[in-house]
Amino acid sequence: MTKNTKRQVGILSVVGLVCIIGYVFNVRSINSFVNTLENTFGGRRYLASLDPYLDSSLLPAWAQYNLVDVTEYPDPTRETALFWHVPKSGGTTAKRVYECLGQTLANRLGADPRFGHDQDEEIVIFHPFATEPEIKFVNVDTTTKAGVVRAARLGLVPSGKVDMIFSTDVNFATE
Repeated sequence: MTKNTKRQVGILSVVGLVCIIGYVFNVRSINSFVNTLENTFGGRRYLASLDPYLDSSLLPAWAQYNLVDVTEYPDPTRETALFWHVPKSGGTTAKRVYECLGQTLANRLGADPRFGHDQDEEIVIFHPFATEPEIKFVNVDTTTKAGVVRAARLGLVPSGKVDMIFSTDVNFATE
């Protein structure tokens, strides 16, 4: 293992430990908060219901009706998680964590020509790195408008083949 790889593993270990500690100490309060909201508003919640001072008319429709608490898993029969990747805010680290968890991801790497799936006319799951078989991607680039259009044309969400979609333009990606 190279010095750089050891450093990366160390950093990810610290991030993971912090997440676990935070989860252990906050799970009761988070679950209590989520249960209160579910009992009050039922099912998927309107974002505006979380803050009485928030003017929901200023939010795009996708934000009003589709955001859920981070403790909820998407219903795989009709929902796919969308990660709003804001550059320089930890999104790349989040991608690496989801890769390590064996999740199938949709992002820029999926349509990279060096992996040979950028011209496929159906959604394909592939393993780009032979030495890391747990890392899986689908063959679309959800970081560009052209890539999002291609993903929609190929039926990315209805295919059920992706666990997490990464995009920097959530307004366009949710249309």
